[in-house]
Amino acid sequence: MGLNYLANKAGKKYDPDGALASSGEVSKKMLSDLDRAYSKVKVKKPSLAREFFETNIQPILDQENLSLQDRLRTFTESSAKEIAEVIVKSGKKGTVLCTGGGTLNSFLMYRLVEHCDDDAALVIPEREVIDFKEALVFAFLGVLRSRGEANCLKSVTGASKDSSSGVAIGF
Repeated sequence: MGLNYLANKAGKKYDPDGALASSGEVSKKMLSDLDRAYSKVKVKKPSLAREFFETNIQPILDQENLSLQDRLRTFTESSAKEIAEVIVKSGKKGTVLCTGGGTLNSFLMYRLVEHCDDDAALVIPEREVIDFKEALVFAFLGVLRSRGEANCLKSVTGASKDSSSGVAIGF
């Protein structure tokens, strides 16, 4: 969300291959500000929803005293660092399937590989999986719902118990 937000400021939908980001420098102050913002969610582990982004991250990204390239570079570094931290702290050396739009950003993926070091093998699937991951996930959630199985886990949502949620329309 943050990378596209910044790319929009350059009149682009996204930063192809992280070209703008790779031309910038990391701002230590901005990186520290982002670390502080993310530390708020590391305790409660809520969803990183748009509301969190708009309230906590966007004001940091709007620091006009830094060039757009430096903001993109710093946010890329922060994102890679945060993702790698979760992977490394899991304590499991294994394989991570990378999906979503960020996977198409080769600079972000390069930084992620650097931060993960030897703690994980990152796998980038075919483009169709990357592009349609969300549709596949929601289809899977629908299958779980139709079976009456939990598709909302308390460990993720913070609820008191697992539940099965969703409405089937047109069936």
